[in-house]
Amino acid sequence: MSLGDARWIRRAVHPGGLPVQLTFFVTSRCNAKCAHCFYGDQLNQPAERELTLEEIERVARGLPRMLWVAFGGGEPFLRRDLAEVAGVFCRWNRPRILTVVTNGIHADHIESVTRDILAKRRDTFINISVSLDGLAETHDRERGVPGNFRQAVETLHKLRALRERHDGFGFSTITTVHGRNADEMADLERYIAEEIRPDNRGLNLVRGTPLDPATLDVNLQAYGEAVERKRRDVSGGTLPLQNFSLSTLNAAKERVMYRDVERVARTGAYRAPCRAGRIGAVMYENGDVAACEILDRKIGNVRDVGLDFSRLWFSPAADTLRREIDEGRCRCTWECAVATNVLFGPRYWPELLREWVTGGRRSSVAAPRAPLPQSVTVLIPCRDEATVIRRKIRNSLNLRFPNASQSEVLVIDDGSTDRSVELIEAEIARSALAVDRPRLRWLRNRYAQGKAGAIQTGLEAARGDVVLLTDADVVIEREALPRAIALFADPRTGVVTGRQAYCERLPDDSEEAPGDPWNRRGGAVMDPPGRVDSLYDRLMRRVRSLESRLDSVLLVHGQMVLFRRSLTLEPRAGIASDDVDLSLQARRQGYRIRYAEEARFWEERPRTRSARTQQGKRHGMSIAQVLWANRDMVGRPRYGLFGMLDLPFQWALLLAQPIGLFLMLTLGTAAVIALAPLPWTLAVAALALLAAASKGVRSYLVMNGLMASAIVSMLAGRQLTDRWPRDRDIAPLEL
Repeated sequence: MSLGDARWIRRAVHPGGLPVQLTFFVTSRCNAKCAHCFYGDQLNQPAERELTLEEIERVARGLPRMLWVAFGGGEPFLRRDLAEVAGVFCRWNRPRILTVVTNGIHADHIESVTRDILAKRRDTFINISVSLDGLAETHDRERGVPGNFRQAVETLHKLRALRERHDGFGFSTITTVHGRNADEMADLERYIAEEIRPDNRGLNLVRGTPLDPATLDVNLQAYGEAVERKRRDVSGGTLPLQNFSLSTLNAAKERVMYRDVERVARTGAYRAPCRAGRIGAVMYENGDVAACEILDRKIGNVRDVGLDFSRLWFSPAADTLRREIDEGRCRCTWECAVATNVLFGPRYWPELLREWVTGGRRSSVAAPRAPLPQSVTVLIPCRDEATVIRRKIRNSLNLRFPNASQSEVLVIDDGSTDRSVELIEAEIARSALAVDRPRLRWLRNRYAQGKAGAIQTGLEAARGDVVLLTDADVVIEREALPRAIALFADPRTGVVTGRQAYCERLPDDSEEAPGDPWNRRGGAVMDPPGRVDSLYDRLMRRVRSLESRLDSVLLVHGQMVLFRRSLTLEPRAGIASDDVDLSLQARRQGYRIRYAEEARFWEERPRTRSARTQQGKRHGMSIAQVLWANRDMVGRPRYGLFGMLDLPFQWALLLAQPIGLFLMLTLGTAAVIALAPLPWTLAVAALALLAAASKGVRSYLVMNGLMASAIVSMLAGRQLTDRWPRDRDIAPLEL
């Protein structure tokens, strides 16, 4: 690392300013028709719309010293002046690396243009990356060009010969992993290692809105295995990587990047602010500028501002987009954006430093992994749910199942007196002709009336490897199911719960959750606008995330909780929080209870203050009840950190805290009134009024007040049942 590299560290700490990484689609013209192409509907526009060499030079002169520039398309080598375009950036912006991605068609032409680029490179490292998406038959089929594989391999051999005669040059392969080639990765990698021997072997995960949507159905386990094989090859020295300054840091960055891409693909989890629109930019062949190639949003066109890039970059439109990216906590699987975040995001630096120091070598002790469940039973207990059951069934059938044909949606009716059964049967008839969808069926509760009996009936009838227990009045995001199932890769995981999200009103008959359309926007994942999150909601999410990492979660969400069907679970009559009690049964059997933060389900928040108060009080009473019913687990080493640390903490947080807060406020108020002079009393009162004006403070005090009220009610003899929420204040049973 040279002293000049300090500029990149400064940009990481102060990300404002012009971009230092640029993806430039130099042409939309293409001689292939790739099934996974997310840019397909914009290809082969007239060449006259492309920026001229003179226009590109004027834009480049307004940009700073660049860390990295990538040319894409279309097929970049169809642009006749590609070498001159590369020379412009090498002259004015002196990027550390300039990469050109190509499909490898017309090997002689690519070799000739590459020679010209090398003659203009100055101190820039040039990398030519050739796409190989499978062995011959697969590659030609997916690229839509007979003989493409043969021509790409010929191009790679010519580039290897060039590499041996030129410094500052490297070549690599790049593979887009998708639903139709993932199972061929190991064979392709073996061929590349034996026949081509490139400097690097890149991997892209299919993204965006491809020409063939079927390619999005990726086997992420196969992708993860390909990433792991690359890590082993690099750390073992069989994949040399390009030899340029900071190449070892670049390799460390790649390892962190691949892990983050897989994590987002599996869970949708947010980690750190995205630097798109700050550090990195995208420019299209006609001069359109965007923060990111995934978001379908353009900032503007350089031709409209006299080719002055900075006028666009610091415009109100750019500021609005950056603010939207930050507020929506945008994340995606575009490798270039993730790589930028890794290099310029301080939250990634500890992991990046560890990878840089260790060179990607891992301890010989690896966490065990189990095959992911392939079939799911969605279990919906139902009684008098005519207003919502149709929406719930359609939402459940729309989930992304690991294997839809082996999965099912099972509704258990608990003696409904409205039109629920009629509507369920209508939905069964409607779905009978659907192809590659889960089976829909319903049964009557075979046990004593109540939710516990309905759940018991469903657990006994379920056929899936995993049972998803969910309420009829909530909807689940389509991607929530695979995000939750991913945690079952740990064989110690027995239960997984999702994340609760609130909205003012759910659509009546839509099969989608509120977050689904927003998450599909250009392939990126954003938090939907208008979330209704209280301070208490945010606090409990943090608590659940910490619990999940340490051992097990206590307060699962019964609206979305997944169990291994192999568990022995018996819903107990008289327990209101049946979801928590069932999860604790799994923990007693030695399994962990995990929290999938990005597996979201949605429900309507109660619309009246009275309804919110009743819901909060009922929630508090059920928590107190289930803690008391399972008090024998507290302080027991056999339950690990859950018994020794988490349960005592939860007793203090959920039971002792509200009582202590009430006593502290009462005694403090009395002391101020009794001992303080009038001015001090008024000052304290004023501060209290200011604090009460905060929505977060109010929600915190209200939730603790409801918990205290619930505890007092239970001590006074108030009882709960395991029946439906609308009945819990009507028909008490013995605790």
